[in-house]
Amino acid sequence: MYSLRKWQTREEARNAVIHFIEYRHNRHRPRSTINNKVPDEVMDAFFERTKPVEMAVDQHAYERKMAAE
Repeated sequence: MYSLRKWQTREEARNAVIHFIEYRHNRHRPRSTINNKVPDEVMDAFFERTKPVEMAVDQHAYERKMAAE
C-alpha cells in the first residue's frame, strides 16, 4: 500500500499506514480467535446485545409509529 505512491511528508505516510492498519486490516479481516468473524461485526453485535432496555423500547415504539403512518 505505502509503496504505490509518493508521500509529501513523513506525517502523511505515517497517517496512511495507521489508517490502513486500523480501518482495513484490524476491522475488516476475519479473526480465528473470534470464530472467523470480522471484528466490526462482533463489536456491533456486542453493543446491540448490551444496549440499554430504554433505548430498545424507544426504538420499538418508533418503528411501530413509523409503520402506522
